[in-house]
Parts: sequence; C-alpha cells; structure tokens
Amino acid sequence: MKAIVTFFLLTISTIVSLAQMKNCNRAVHTTSFTKRLPSDICLPKGYLLWDILADTIDINSDGHVDFVARLQKINVQDGDTTLVVLYKQNENGRHESWVTFNNLFPIYLKDYHYDYYRDNKDTSYFMQLRQRYSSPEFSEVFFEKDTIIVKFNTSGGQGLLLYFAINEKKDDWYLVKQAIWFGLGSTSRIEEITRSTIPKTQYNIKDFNMFDYLE
Repeated sequence: MKAIVTFFLLTISTIVSLAQMKNCNRAVHTTSFTKRLPSDICLPKGYLLWDILADTIDINSDGHVDFVARLQKINVQDGDTTLVVLYKQNENGRHESWVTFNNLFPIYLKDYHYDYYRDNKDTSYFMQLRQRYSSPEFSEVFFEKDTIIVKFNTSGGQGLLLYFAINEKKDDWYLVKQAIWFGLGSTSRIEEITRSTIPKTQYNIKDFNMFDYLE
C-alpha cells in the first residue's frame, strides 16, 4: 500500500512539473541562450530573452552568482520599451526576480533611420524620437560586480558612461561616476568627468532618462 501511495504522489508531482514547464516562458532570441538561461527562471509572458547581460558575477555580494536578462517583446512594436531584469540567486540555488528596469535602453523603433519615417510620412511622436536619438542602436548596459554601467551615444563618435553602484542598505543603485567615451574599437578612449556634475542628492538609477543627456 505504501508503495502505491508513493507511486501516486510521484505521478502527481510529475504531472504538476510538466504543467509548470508548459506554462513557463523560456523564449530566446538565440538558441545558444537556452542552456545559459537558468532552468528555474520563467520569463514574463510575451517577452523573449534578447541578450544575457550577466551570468557570472555576484551583484549583491551574498556569495551567489546572479543572472541579468535583457528582454524584448516577442511581437515588438514601435514605442515599446526594453526590460533589464535582475534575478537574484538565493542560498538554495534558486533564482527569484529581484528588480526590473525599463529605462536603460532606448525606446524601440523598427528603424532608427530618418528615411524610414520620411517614406512612411510619419512626422509624429516616433519622428521626434528619431531626431533626438544619436545612433541609439549602439547603446549598451554592462555589469561590473555591484555596478551597473549605462553606455549611450550623445553625438557622432562620442557618448556617455554612467556608473550606478548598489547601496546595499537601500537595495538600490545610485550614480557614483560619469565618463565621456570617444571613438570606436582600438582608437576609443574614456575620460572621467571630474567636475561636479553629480547632484548632491544622489541620483537614483530609476530616475535615469536618456533624453536628459541628449540635445
């Protein structure tokens, strides 16, 4: 009888697990991401894993490697935002959604070139976005230990790097350094902005708006 009960419980457990897997969104942009995406992470419905921003670092210094995903809508449309989702790994090795940012990458547009909008006679909101952005498709977000680095163009051949370090007491990130980058590839260089440009009231990453830095 005990064996029958045990078998019954294992069967129920298997059915539940299969149901959970069926309802678990693990859509990826590149098949190579499938094995790198932790098995216990289910992505938000309607999104796919567009890029892995970090999977080898311990962001909050708790001794466990965390995972950071760049997500894009599966049926992305002009005006949609890109998500950066941090998944914290706990002491049991399980990942849990930690924080989500929707303001670190440019607003999505099918094509950032002016001709696309001119040909479609679009002079509305999306045209205004295109005029303000400067090569937004080259924007990047990096993770160095507890620091989030946002890189974007401000004009031809140069841009800004904003460094947001975690405040563990507040469990949030604040601007601690700014730098200007020039050029691309082997000719590129970075110069830290030493003048007092960081507000006295620490600048929270959630308040970051790329347009504040664009002409």
